[in-house]
Amino acid sequence: MVALGNLQASLSWKSNLRIKIQVYDDEIKNAVLNMAPWKSPGPDGFLAGFYHHEWDVVGPTVCNSIKDLWNLPHMIEVQRN
Repeated sequence: MVALGNLQASLSWKSNLRIKIQVYDDEIKNAVLNMAPWKSPGPDGFLAGFYHHEWDVVGPTVCNSIKDLWNLPHMIEVQRN
């Protein structure tokens, strides 16, 4: 984090509201299924095509993980380690 003297970061009420909006399984599924299937793998080493093909198996776990990170963003640091 960079110190900026007496400046404080803040969000407008609109931005803050957008962050607090719930993310839904359909949105997550659409985002995943719209990814190019055979491009570079993600940090987990899996290509998006794997998620496309196995969505019925992995979809609920993916959606729950995304919603957990959306609602508890401080957990992102824990996930990175």
